[in-house]
Formats: sequence, structure tokens, C-alpha cells
Amino acid sequence: MFRRSGRLRLIAAVTAATLIGSVVAGVSAGAASASGLARTGWQATGTQSLTSVLAGATSLGSADRSTPLRIDVVLEARNSSKLSSIARAASNPSSPEFGKFLTPAAYLSEFAPTASSVSAVSNYLTNEGFKTLSVDANRLMVTATGTVAEAEKAFHTTIDGFDLGGHTVYANISAAYVPVSLSSTVGAVLGLSDIPMNSIEPSIKTPLTGYYPKEFQKVYGATGTPTGSQTSIAVMAEGDLTSVIKDLRLAEKEQKLPVVPVTVVPTGPASSDTSGADEWDLDTQVSTGMAETVKRLYIYDASDLTDTDIAHEINVWSAQDKAQLGSASLGEPDVLAFLDGSMLAIDQSVEEAAAQGQSFFASTGDTGASCAIEDTNGVPDSGLTASLCYPADGTWTTAVGGTTLITDSNDTYVDELAWNAGGGGQSYLEYPGAWTDIADPTASEGFRGDPDIAMDADLTTGADIYVGKSPETIGGTSVSSPLAMGAVARVESALHNKLGIAVERFYGLYNAANPATGDTNPVPGFHDIIAGTNGLYAATPGWDFTTGIGSLDVAPLIQALR
Repeated sequence: MFRRSGRLRLIAAVTAATLIGSVVAGVSAGAASASGLARTGWQATGTQSLTSVLAGATSLGSADRSTPLRIDVVLEARNSSKLSSIARAASNPSSPEFGKFLTPAAYLSEFAPTASSVSAVSNYLTNEGFKTLSVDANRLMVTATGTVAEAEKAFHTTIDGFDLGGHTVYANISAAYVPVSLSSTVGAVLGLSDIPMNSIEPSIKTPLTGYYPKEFQKVYGATGTPTGSQTSIAVMAEGDLTSVIKDLRLAEKEQKLPVVPVTVVPTGPASSDTSGADEWDLDTQVSTGMAETVKRLYIYDASDLTDTDIAHEINVWSAQDKAQLGSASLGEPDVLAFLDGSMLAIDQSVEEAAAQGQSFFASTGDTGASCAIEDTNGVPDSGLTASLCYPADGTWTTAVGGTTLITDSNDTYVDELAWNAGGGGQSYLEYPGAWTDIADPTASEGFRGDPDIAMDADLTTGADIYVGKSPETIGGTSVSSPLAMGAVARVESALHNKLGIAVERFYGLYNAANPATGDTNPVPGFHDIIAGTNGLYAATPGWDFTTGIGSLDVAPLIQALR
């Protein structure tokens, strides 16, 4: 379930409506002031002031100018509209380009920022005193270390300190700017704040009331289908993962599952943090257990949970193109990601991944039709009601909501209800994929609706996971996303890794069965969920804001996609 690292409390007294309004006003003001700064040689980036989301915090004045920080300068990709077309064609069985996925080399050649653009940014950072520069393989991010003083000068911004529930953080209270000469190259500057992204803190219930990952295979119709042995998957994680791999090995032994190959990919300096180990236990055991086995499990390991590090971690997954599938049990109100520029960064990375045939899954959150900032997991509408959780609501992401699972004593599927705390609703800051136009009647307004699909999340029917030496039942949409990824790993292997973008292929099946908005015919490969509510929206026949298309039924899904 979603929490703030260190249990930070943020904008507790600010309503969602006020927050969204301040974002719009801030963007307008930023645009107005940008023209004035442009006359003196500066241009605003996509990184806005975070003042509006710090209204509930206590200002500590100017941040210590010697404070070290690590930044990621996000460069603008080229030819985005063409890249989008390539991604869609490669995932469209009716297209002659179906299955012709882009390679990282081809992305570099035509869509990545140019080498000269990277050099210009790197030279600027060096001249401004930044050190230890590195460039991601797809050239979308340039990472560097410096100080608050160097960042304020280089990006014409102001960084203050804040007390958030007894925890001191820093954040930029004005937009980030770059010289006009870099205005067409730099999209955003991450790292001017160390407010962490939400991670998942699973709720634990004993005695056991859930399902072992292997049992989910029968529940969701995977028995007798190919395993995920031909497909590599990835989990986005953070900190010291030593115990996570030990727990995975114990789970495999106790549940008589194959030992999957594991590669940990560090995406930043090593961290000793183990506070999220139970979440990474959940992600690794559920995904590989549902798949039965995988070609390889990659665990991308960030240094911390700041937007900077999580955006960089996702970008490394995309740039490497080693795993066909990736899952993140991470998120925050999309207004925060929009303001600090991480939405731009992650959207670019996941779009590249889509063109390469990679699918990205993310949890929609555990506070119903809202997105939590505080520790109110499992309580509907206890977050920002005008904000969905990001990156789940990203255009190219498969957003996975939550259900309450009902089976008989033999683990045979009976029914599902929309989980009362499963995330879902309408985003005012993200664009919908064209594939959602028929299913989501509000997509024509230009807003992204989610979830796309849903899987078990209710604590009372959650996943039985080994944490340490014994299993515990863990719930939340932190179960749903890796569970969906594990199921799709079996689909990918059955289709020889030619599935393409999972979210588009799923809506393709929905649209074929329901060619007009309002149609509610059964969709092959899915359980339609027609009861339950997430606090604001109700599950209904057909697509809805609580469970999307529905939950996966693996065997018929494979047949429908062949």
C-alpha cells in the first residue's frame, strides 16, 4: 500500500481542488514569467515550483547551500509522434509492421536526443561546477552531482528547506530555468527536491487468509498454459536487496517452484535501506510464482525513493531493453509528478519501451478514487480526490487496480468484486491512449481514465508471501501489479514475446467485442467485474473506473491473442 518514506505528512490541509487549481495557475504564471526571463537569456523547463504542494509544511527558510544533491537533467526526445505511431503499429496485428519492435540502436538513431545536445548539456553542467557526470544509454538523462548553491545558480531557481512531520526535506520554490540555448533540449530538471515518491508498505494479516503465488495460477486460469520461461521480467525496487533474494529462494523451496535466475541492476549509489524489503519480497515472489518461472528476473535497484531516482530507474529499464515486462508498486498523486518534471521523464521512457515491445505495469493505489500522500492505506477517498496515482495513469502504462477475490475451497475462481480501496478514476494531467476511446466514454474529453485491468488486492484475499522465515498475507494493489505481470509473462512466452504493448492489446480485444461505447459484451480472456465500489465509482458491466476491463483469465487470453 502507498506511503511516504519516513511517514511524511504533506499538504494535509490542502484540498485536491485547491491543489489542481494552483497547478494550473502556476503553469500559467510560469509561462507568463518565462517570456520576461527569455529576454535576459533564460527559458522555463517543465520543472515547476513545488510551493503549492508544500502548503501544509513548515518552511525552514533557505536550504543549506552546501547540501549535496544529485540531479537528472531530462532531455527532450525527438520525433515523438512518429515514435508513437511505430509503437502502435508494432502492437497492431492488422498492421504490416506488427511485431517489428524498435531496437535501442534504432531509438538512438532517430528518436533519442542527439550527441551534440548531450554534449551541450554536459558542458553547461561542468562549467557550473557539477561533477561525476554520466549519461543514460538512451541519452534521455544526464546525471550529475553538485550542491544546492550550484543548482540554484545553474537553474535560476530557489531551494528552501521544509519540516514535513518532523522530517527535513528540501524543495525548489520556483521553477527551474536553463539558458535559452538549451531550451529546445532540456525538458525538466529532477533532483531539486528530495521529497520521496510513495512506496508501498503492505498491510500484513495473520493468520494466513490469502493465496500463495502458485495458487493464483489456478485461480486465474493459468494451469496447463506455458510458463513464463521464455520471458524476462523486471521489478522496480530500492535499497539493500540481500534479504529479498534470500526470501525468494525460501519461497521457491517451500512452494516447490523453479529457481529463477536473478540479476540486480543498481541504478544509483548503493543504499543500506531495508525498510521496503517486504514490498520487494511481494513483487518478486508474486510475479515469478504466477509465471511459474521466467527466463530472468531483473531487479532494478534505486538508491532511494525520490522522484529523481525512480524516474532514472525506469529509464534504465527502458534503455537496456532486457526485460519484456516491468512492474512498479510505486506511485504518488500525479500532480506532484507533473510539477517536478518526473511525469515528463517517465512518460518518455515508457514510450520508448512501448516501441521496443516492452510493457510496463503499475499499481493504482490503495485509497480508492484518490491518491494518498499520508499513511491512510486501505481507506477510500483518503487521498487527493482530484489526482490519480502516477505512474499508473501514464498513457503507455498498464494501470492495475484491485479486487476482492472469491473462490471455492479448491481455489477455483467464483467471482470478484471491486476492492473498496482500489485506485481508479480520471486524471486531469495525463492523456488517454487512443485505444481507450471506445471503452472509456470520458476519454474524448482528453483525460486518462484508469485502471485498465484489475487483480486481487483485498487484504483478506491477498498474497501469502515469505518475509523472513515465515509467510504472511499481504494485500493492496501492490499485489495486483506484479500478479498481472506474472500472468502476462506466460502470455508473452506463449506468443514468443510478440505480444507488444499489453495495454493496447487488451483494449483491442475489448473493442472487438464491444465496437461501440456502451456495449458490454463479454471479452475473451477477462473476467468482467460488475459489483463493488472504490468509494466514488462502482463496478458495472463493461469497462469502469474501478476494475477497467476486468481481471485476467490466462488460458482464454492466450487463445484470443494468438
